[in-house]
Amino acid sequence: MTSSTAISRQRSPPDAPANPHPSQKPTESIAALNSDTSCPPDRTTSRPLLAERHVARLLLGTLIGRLPSGMVPVAILLLIVERGGSLAVGGLLCALYGLASAVGQPVLGRMVDRRGQTRVTTAAVLVTTACLLLLSYADALAQPGLAAGLLVLAGLSTPPFEANLRAL
Repeated sequence: MTSSTAISRQRSPPDAPANPHPSQKPTESIAALNSDTSCPPDRTTSRPLLAERHVARLLLGTLIGRLPSGMVPVAILLLIVERGGSLAVGGLLCALYGLASAVGQPVLGRMVDRRGQTRVTTAAVLVTTACLLLLSYADALAQPGLAAGLLVLAGLSTPPFEANLRAL
């Protein structure tokens, strides 16, 4: 008998797994995982994700809620230029809003963790909306300090919608 046939005739030890490939799981264990109530159902056989309860509403709400984050700098720049200001002043105010938003997001996220999403997000939306509405009535060129203060407050109070959605 050659060494290759001797190796092929060797039996595996009795405690060896029945499946020779560890990456492949037996079908019984897969069925057991799907029958467990703690595991999510298989998406290939269930309805689409957007048809799940509350998913479409959450996604639509966060999409609408995040639109101002991208549109506010454009609106600031257009407002300043329309009123006769320079692009440099508009860009400076946009940068100020962006920096304040970057500082405010972690602070608001911590407040959401401590006090709850509904209270913090509602207050943040109201403060941000009020500041941005007041900015449109304020003369940013004649009173640059007022405009900068409103934008800093609006940036600091921009609600953390992305973090809120991840928590749900």
